[in-house]
Amino acid sequence: MSTPRNFPWPSDDPSNMRAGMQGQNFAVVMENSGPLSKVRIRMTPRKVSNVHAHELADVYVDVLQADGPGALTLAGFHLEHEIWTPAGTTLHLPPGMPHVAVYPEQITGTTGDLVAMETRCNPVADADIIALAGYGELLVKRLTQLDLMHRVDPSPEMLEAM
Repeated sequence: MSTPRNFPWPSDDPSNMRAGMQGQNFAVVMENSGPLSKVRIRMTPRKVSNVHAHELADVYVDVLQADGPGALTLAGFHLEHEIWTPAGTTLHLPPGMPHVAVYPEQITGTTGDLVAMETRCNPVADADIIALAGYGELLVKRLTQLDLMHRVDPSPEMLEAM
C-alpha cells in the first residue's frame, strides 16, 4: 500500500515545526522509541543552515521534495566537499563531520520549499548537534567560488557568530 503524495502529514504543518540547532525548521517524527530518531526538515529557498556537526550520530538525509539540483551540502573541516541532493536522493553524514546545507534559489522560475526526512542514529532528535563557530569567512568564500552568493541569504547573525 502506498501513501498518496498529497497526504497531509502532521509534521508538515508549520505550527508543528520548530527551529533546530542547525538553523533549519523541523518536526520530530519519531524519537525515544529505539536507537533512532527521525525529523522532517523544511527549508525555504535561499536558506543556509548553520555550519554544524552531529557529534556522535550518523545522519541519513532523504530528500523528498526539492526543485532543480536540490540542496547543496558543503562538508568537511574546510567545507571542501560539495554534494548536491535532488529529490529522491539520500545523503549520509558520518559522526563529527562539519557540514552546512544550502538551498539556493533557482536561476529561472520559482523555487518551492525543500522537504527532507533525516534519520539520526540517536534516540533523541537534535540532542547531539554542535553549532560550529569560525566558519563564516570560509562559507562565504565557498559560496562565492560556486557562484551561489547571489542566490542565498546567509543570516548576518550566523556569519558574525562564526
